[in-house]
Amino acid sequence: MDCEGCEWDGLDKLSRTMPGFFGRIRMLHLELHFVTNLALGTKGRAEELQTIARVMDSLRDFRTFGYSINSDLSIQRFGNPIFYQELYDYGLYVGACCYEFSMVRKDLVTVAGS
Repeated sequence: MDCEGCEWDGLDKLSRTMPGFFGRIRMLHLELHFVTNLALGTKGRAEELQTIARVMDSLRDFRTFGYSINSDLSIQRFGNPIFYQELYDYGLYVGACCYEFSMVRKDLVTVAGS
């Protein structure tokens, strides 16, 4: 899923309007943006962060098996990017516009040695 910023609202709407939606998905590949002037439109910062928190909670039954950092912050693409400093304070790579995550549902994963 790569929809250049609308992923937060789209995933949030799916989780709220279609209970059990994520339980029907085995694997996801998401590009999640963390640049405020791209991500959630005209919402206030507090509401944006609440949406991100709801989406991340919806993904709690998935395990990440791969990710990459996209640090393309060109002026042509983003203008003057504004970041979610609160998220970087918790360990996101400063300067990344987005992360690409490959995820699989935890109940489908067998951990070596268990």
